[in-house]
Amino acid sequence: MRRRDLLIAALAVSAAAAFPRVARLFGARWEFEPIANLPRFRAVRQDARASGNVALIGLERADPREMALRASVVEAPCPALFAPAAGDGAIPVAAFTDYYCAFCPQVSDRLIGLRDEGAPIRIRWHEWPILGPRSVVASRAALAAAEQTGHEALHRYLMRTHLPPGPAALRRLAERFDLDEERFLSDMESEAVTGQLDRSAAIAAVFGFIGTPSLVIGRTAIMGDVSKQSLLDLIGIEQEMANSDPIC
Repeated sequence: MRRRDLLIAALAVSAAAAFPRVARLFGARWEFEPIANLPRFRAVRQDARASGNVALIGLERADPREMALRASVVEAPCPALFAPAAGDGAIPVAAFTDYYCAFCPQVSDRLIGLRDEGAPIRIRWHEWPILGPRSVVASRAALAAAEQTGHEALHRYLMRTHLPPGPAALRRLAERFDLDEERFLSDMESEAVTGQLDRSAAIAAVFGFIGTPSLVIGRTAIMGDVSKQSLLDLIGIEQEMANSDPIC
């Protein structure tokens, strides 16, 4: 009897663990939960459609400056997330990534691919270097390059090619992307770049993100290695809602 009871219990646990996956295969509805202090935004429940693959960070107490930044995000989340609205009818997407995150390259590629295939999205990249000093250097390089040329080309490059340490690698990067070398190196350490990093970190904290990749698609936040089909699902849901109630 004891063996049979243990077997039944094991089967029950296995079935419970498999249920979310089986439910998704049969088109289970998305489940959302509200985000504190952001009444127009919501998050996908943790066990819903993301794979759960996410590079995690430790949560730290914020200093007064950080708290002030977070308060400004709560007051005006749309400009913080998406920058001024373009008025093009596209669903705005804010993507928080780290160049040393194992799951960010594929999510980044999926977003860019969907947009290039005609999906009605407008992507705003947020550099969120949470995985150490090399992440910070790569993020600063991307933001500094954006001061001279488009951000996305360097973003895609750094997602697939990690920067070697040292100034020589940065100079080679500037040459590769035809950047003014001295301006590039100066901008990397500028207050403007530091401000952008601080603001993205504050937005991530307000939305409760604990790792990368993290996305806000319209009014919906989701973390982890989100599949192409899940991205399409969320874009479709947000499109339908935007017809009567645009988020921004």
